[in-house]
Amino acid sequence: MNKNKVRRAWLITSESNKKPYSKVVSILKYQKSSSQIMEYIIQLYVDLLYPSERISFLKNRGINGINYKPKLREKDGKASIYIGHEPYLYARKVINLRVDKEQLTWDEI
Repeated sequence: MNKNKVRRAWLITSESNKKPYSKVVSILKYQKSSSQIMEYIIQLYVDLLYPSERISFLKNRGINGINYKPKLREKDGKASIYIGHEPYLYARKVINLRVDKEQLTWDEI
């Protein structure tokens, strides 16, 4: 197997509806359960916030009155998890995760 390729993984990206971009923020083992990913994505989201927002989030599970809980969506046996708002984090299982010319690419399941 190619050392720059992983057959399957959980991929977490930062996404925005305002401008088209997708930034990889974390890659996890495929065997992790959806509930494990949900716990992890909460902490990851908090870690990416500004310091003042971190305190508010930890005290209230939200920022400025907006409650941020991860949302699990399952369709056709495929799970995806979302948290946040502009930008938001998006976790899903992918296949054929690889590095091509110093760029990370993958195939959606």
